[in-house]
Amino acid sequence: MLASTIDVNAHLFADGNGFPTTPNPAQERAPGMAVVVANLQCLDPNTVAFEAFSHNTIRGAAGGVVLLAELAHSMELL
Repeated sequence: MLASTIDVNAHLFADGNGFPTTPNPAQERAPGMAVVVANLQCLDPNTVAFEAFSHNTIRGAAGGVVLLAELAHSMELL
């Protein structure tokens, strides 16, 4: 999910469709599984910088990076 800036409280339970205000992780699997990307910058023709945020205890740090790599691959950025 794209955002202009990362808001830790609002983006904590991003579900891929939006930012639920009252998620129930005990009954729903989607909240917290998305990765929020913000502050995209094109530093030069071959370099892009960005911030990424995911719920580390739900997706895990490695899972968040894998999801970003899969997205970059599907967008033919790799």
